[in-house]
Amino acid sequence: MMAKLTIKRQNTYPDLLRNYQVIINNKIVGQVANNSIVEFDNIPYNATVQLKIDWCYSNIVQLNQLNENNVILLATPSCTGFKFIFFYLFYITFLRKKYIVLKNITCSNNADIQKPL
Repeated sequence: MMAKLTIKRQNTYPDLLRNYQVIINNKIVGQVANNSIVEFDNIPYNATVQLKIDWCYSNIVQLNQLNENNVILLATPSCTGFKFIFFYLFYITFLRKKYIVLKNITCSNNADIQKPL
């Protein structure tokens, strides 16, 4: 069984000018820029998805646990606002495997995907 994967990255200050690498089943398959959307077709239903920037990672999302054929994931940095000012070095050092938050979002239709962030 195959799934369609859409990754939507919010417009945020941290990593504004840098792309996140998209990792599917431990292989880098593309990049997602700030305030953009990338789509991947024919992703194995049992795949794992993770994002990476330098030595920092997101959580791992397993597609088979989502029970959907059209998976939409939202990517945001976990260190924003006042945390970015005071705790940035802490995040990239000690919380580097939780630097990016990758979560499943549901939309009523595909038009919601194309709306600006």
